[in-house]
Amino acid sequence: MGSYAIQQSDYGLNVLNKDLSINSSIGTPFFQNHDSSSLTNCSLVGSTINGIRWKNYYAPGSSAVLTYKGENRSIKNTCLLSNDSFNLNHSVTYLNQTRTTQDGVPINGGSAYEFYGDGLNTISQNDAGGNNVILYTDNAKIQCNVLYNETGKEAYSYYQTRNSNTTRASSLDLPLSSPELTPMSVPSGYLGALIFTEHADYTDHDSLRTIMYGTNNTSDPTYGTKGFIGHNLKATWSVFAVSSYGGEGLDSPELKSVVDDMYDHGFEITPHSLSAIVNNNTPDRKMVETYLPWYVEEENYSCRDWIDHGLASGARNSQLKSLGWDPTSSQYYIMDLLQDQGITYAWSFIDAKPDDAKGLSTSKNSSVGLPADIVWQNTNLALPNGTPVYQWKTCATGKGLGLTYYTNSTVDHMLSTYGVSIWHDYWPDNSSAPNYYYVRSQPSYMINETFDSFLTNISDQKRDGKLWNPTASEYIDYWIAASNVEVRCTGVNTYTVVNHNPDTLDGFSMRVKGAYTPKLDGVPLSNTKPNKGDTIFWMDLLTGTHTITLEA
Repeated sequence: MGSYAIQQSDYGLNVLNKDLSINSSIGTPFFQNHDSSSLTNCSLVGSTINGIRWKNYYAPGSSAVLTYKGENRSIKNTCLLSNDSFNLNHSVTYLNQTRTTQDGVPINGGSAYEFYGDGLNTISQNDAGGNNVILYTDNAKIQCNVLYNETGKEAYSYYQTRNSNTTRASSLDLPLSSPELTPMSVPSGYLGALIFTEHADYTDHDSLRTIMYGTNNTSDPTYGTKGFIGHNLKATWSVFAVSSYGGEGLDSPELKSVVDDMYDHGFEITPHSLSAIVNNNTPDRKMVETYLPWYVEEENYSCRDWIDHGLASGARNSQLKSLGWDPTSSQYYIMDLLQDQGITYAWSFIDAKPDDAKGLSTSKNSSVGLPADIVWQNTNLALPNGTPVYQWKTCATGKGLGLTYYTNSTVDHMLSTYGVSIWHDYWPDNSSAPNYYYVRSQPSYMINETFDSFLTNISDQKRDGKLWNPTASEYIDYWIAASNVEVRCTGVNTYTVVNHNPDTLDGFSMRVKGAYTPKLDGVPLSNTKPNKGDTIFWMDLLTGTHTITLEA
C-alpha cells in the first residue's frame, strides 16, 4: 500500500507496516474477577471499520471499533490509524457492581508507546526480541491492598470494587515513525529519587539529634555540619505522639524541639500510629481524635500522610491496616477523621527488597511511562467520600543491613536506570542497633562516618541535579500530576501534550532516546541535558494543550 494500514484479525486488530508485515497486534481483551483463579477472554460481539479500503486493509485515517462482552462488563476497543501513529483506547463499563482482579488487553509488537488513562500497563520482551505490552484498566495483583488479621498474618485484597455503570479507560499511542517520549518519574531534569522514610521506633532526643546534626553535643564544632540537616537533606519522618517503650514522642519537649527544626528544614512529619504501644484498643478512635491534630494543624506540621506501626501481633486497633479502615468497627474507624484533616496518603505496609534485577528501585515492574507499583489507589482503603487513599510502597533491607545495600555505587546504578527508591528504615534506633547509624560514645553520640559519607554523596548528587530528595508526599504530588499529562504522536517527531491538571505542572520532565533539540509550542526549550544517549528536557507545563517537536 505504501503506507501503514490496519486489518481486523480473528481476535482483534493488526497494525501493518508499509510492506504489509505485522508491526503490532491487538489481542482479545480479558478479565479476571475476584472469585476466579484464572483469566477469561472476552467475546467479540461487534466490529466496525471505517476508512479507505484496499482488499482487507485500511489506510491511514481509518478507525475501528470492536466491542466485546464479559461477565458483568461491556468492553470497547476504539482504534485510530494516522500517517504517523496508531491509537488504542480500551474501555470497560461495568453492568453491575463487580470485584475485578484484572481487566486488560494485550498488544504485541511495536517499539514506541505513549500511555495515558485510569489504569496501568506492563511491558516485557517476547522471545523474538520484540515488546509485549498489556494495557490494563485494572490490575489489583499489582495495585492491591493488605490488612493484618487477628493472628498477625497478612491478608491481601487482590481486587478493586467497581460500581454499576462505572467506565474505566486506558489508552496506548504507538508512534510508527517517531521515537517514544517517556515521562520521567522525577521532575526538573533529575535522573532518579531517594526518599528517606523513618518509622519512629526507639527514638529519643539524643539519637534523633545525632542523626540530624552529626552529634548530640551542641557545643561540638562539627555540630550541624553532618547528618541529614547538616547535608541539606530531608525525609518523611514519623514520630510517636506519646512516649513509651524507651522511645520519646511529641509529648517530650526535648524531642519536639528537634522535630520542629526538622519541619522548618522541609521534613514531612507524620504519625507512626500514635504510640509505640500496639495492643488491642491501642490506639483507638478517641486516641486518634486527641492526637491527630498535633500533626495536621497548620501551626504544627500540616501533615497529609500516615504510617502504620507494628501489626505483627494481630492487635485490633485504629491503625489503617488493622480496623481503622472499617466503618463497622465504630471504636476504631478513623477514615472520616483522616478525611476531615486532609490526610489522603498512607504507607501501604508493603516492602520491596533490593534485588539484582531492579536494585534499589522500589518499583519491581517494567511499564510504559510512570511506575504503577510505587503509588496507587485501591478501593478497599477509601475515605467516606469514596476516594481511595493513595498508598505508597517502600524498599526495606532489615535492621542492620541498610549500609550493605545503600551505597554510592548502588545509588549510581539506580540513577543509571532512572529509578526511585523509597527507603524504609530506623536511623535513630536506640535499641537493637544503636551503634549502626550512630555510635553511643561518651560523652557524646556521633554519627557513623560511613553513613555520613553516604549522606554527603546524596547531598552532592542532589546539588548536581542528578538525584531528587523529596518527602513521600512531595513525590506523590508529582506522580499524580505527571499522571495527568497525556501525550500522543500527531506527526513525524511531533506530539500533542495535554496537561489535564488545573494548574501549571512545574518541572515536568521527559526523555527521548537520541540527540534532539526539543521545542514547546515552537520555542526551543532551555532546560535540556544529555544522559547516556538520551535527551532529557523539562518545562513548567501550563494547563491545556501544547505541541512538542523534536529536531534531530
